[in-house]
Amino acid sequence: MVKIQLKSGYSIYFADIYFSNQRSRAGKRADLTLVAAESEEEAEKLAKEHFLNKAEVKKVIVGLSRQQSNFSSTKSIIGIESALAIH
Repeated sequence: MVKIQLKSGYSIYFADIYFSNQRSRAGKRADLTLVAAESEEEAEKLAKEHFLNKAEVKKVIVGLSRQQSNFSSTKSIIGIESALAIH
């Protein structure tokens, strides 16, 4: 497990991605896409931008993740670079 600390105002959101040709979660994987952002609106925008050249996104539904600090990896979290508090 990787323990992270986010900058003040940032949270981890999950994003359920709906593509125009199908409903899929996290692109190729069967779990939710995680997004680090300051609001649900920003999380939705970042998720859409992430998939912009990969697939046509029809809709994104975001919600606040219960898990905010412990993750198996941070590599798959969209926007994590901007959200990490570095000491």
